[in-house]
Amino acid sequence: MLESEYRKLLFPFPTVRKIQGDFLLKSNDIIENSQILIAHAPTGIGKTAAVIAPALKNALESDNFVLFVTPKHTQHYIVIETLKRIKSKYKVNFGVSDFIGKKWMCLLPGVDRLSSRDFNELCKDLKRDERCNFFNKVRKGDKLSREASSLLKKLRKGIFHVEEICKFCKEKELCPYEICCELGKEAKVIIADYYHVFEPNVRKAFFIKNKKELENCILIVDEAHALPSRVRKILSMNISNLSLRRAVKEAERFGFVKVSRDIGKILDFFLELVKDKLRDKEEVFVEREEFIKGIEERCEESLQDLIDMFNLIGDEVREVKRRSYVGKLGNFLESWYNQIEGFAKILRRRVSPMLGEFFLLSNKCLDPSLATKEVFERVKSSILMSGTLTPTRMYAKLLGIEERVEFVEYPSPFPKENRLVLIVPETTTKFKRRGEIEYRRIARKCWEIVREIPGNVAIFFPSYEVKDGILQFFSRLCDREILVEKKGMSKVERMELYHRFKELASKGAVLFGVAGASFAEGIDLSGRNLLSVIVVGVPLEKPNLEVQALIDYYEEKFGAGWNFGYI
Repeated sequence: MLESEYRKLLFPFPTVRKIQGDFLLKSNDIIENSQILIAHAPTGIGKTAAVIAPALKNALESDNFVLFVTPKHTQHYIVIETLKRIKSKYKVNFGVSDFIGKKWMCLLPGVDRLSSRDFNELCKDLKRDERCNFFNKVRKGDKLSREASSLLKKLRKGIFHVEEICKFCKEKELCPYEICCELGKEAKVIIADYYHVFEPNVRKAFFIKNKKELENCILIVDEAHALPSRVRKILSMNISNLSLRRAVKEAERFGFVKVSRDIGKILDFFLELVKDKLRDKEEVFVEREEFIKGIEERCEESLQDLIDMFNLIGDEVREVKRRSYVGKLGNFLESWYNQIEGFAKILRRRVSPMLGEFFLLSNKCLDPSLATKEVFERVKSSILMSGTLTPTRMYAKLLGIEERVEFVEYPSPFPKENRLVLIVPETTTKFKRRGEIEYRRIARKCWEIVREIPGNVAIFFPSYEVKDGILQFFSRLCDREILVEKKGMSKVERMELYHRFKELASKGAVLFGVAGASFAEGIDLSGRNLLSVIVVGVPLEKPNLEVQALIDYYEEKFGAGWNFGYI
């Protein structure tokens, strides 16, 4: 009887895993009743199929659509393959559109080095002025071009990963983002990034382009434990003395003499703050009103007028260059001016091997619910899931989910006797103990474990700095191939590393990664592809003013600052 029920829900596999069936039925009940589910579902349950299948069934029988968001590019493949299985098994027709970050889809060379905000401004300006050939070739007037129509006809016959779409678009010299939006208009399933949904301005444009409404959205949030920190990062902004100097030169170079002088005055005030407040400290809080007053007194103009001017000039600069430092300053000041509650203003000292000492002023978001609350209030239904989503009720509070919400915590589907968990309390990654002596000890302990494992081992560290520090000593001991995750790796580089690790399963290799980064979650390493995991240290944020601000903010809001500050 249950098997018949699973088929009705478009479950794509011949057998249902332990616990997966319960999650499948629960997901269907939540969606049918327009509720929200926060689900702690450990690895091995088969989460993707359990939520995608009933969500798609509902969408096919209604005006709703499924929006699956994930922070990991690798997770897109799993969703796409699951949808292909459903389509093949049940002979149902439905459209799918797959998105990653817009700049990663762009065919213009070099744009991947821009920040998301800089890229979005550049893209907007290029389209407005008809200077993007890829965009221009998608339409002729109000109609799709012959090349675009031909490609869309091909794409609508199947289900394609975004990288496949980008490849097809490159051959035709068409904008992949525009093509995916055309697919999205008719799609019953859209796969995207957190940024498309939880950055308010991006969401508005994204939904308009795809002709979708939040009220008809069945929102599936994968790796939902990462959502609070990702949203805080999306909403945070910063400037530095270096970016201000570049803004001064940029304004002068483009003939905006008065604006150049005004930004010079802002830079002088910035350096006064460094001298008066920072002194020999690493970081200090800055009051919102103090910074606004200081700028207005020196420039003899209202901050709002300055913001408007900087944004206008930013638009002009981007007609010639891909990035505008004046425009970035305008965006930062607008964020500083408008965001009053739920943000911490912090001035920091930083040191870079290339740039030397510099200073960073940040407007750090503390409260992700400023962006997430509205989304979860408006969507038709939502399922938030992760293998590390406990305590579930705390995540609901963090994200501002107050109504029509249910919680579920599933156990691991694997027998306890299959898993050996060991704690080695002989080393430490405490900040004050980090250095050559401790790194040598950790490297030795890691090798003692690795050499006993007849296959692939992954080692995860609390930061790239710790990883690299230990790697130099571990590599002298290890006789296996070591694959190293590096900061800023491209999608292609990550996939090459992933496939190489799987290829070495029979021989045994070691993966050096970072907790919370690309290889620590959201990838499929089943069977003998991964036999053991070593976690070096606890990946807690370094005790700093941002963490303290989080603790203080949530202590006042919920009376449990420490718990919320480190969730």
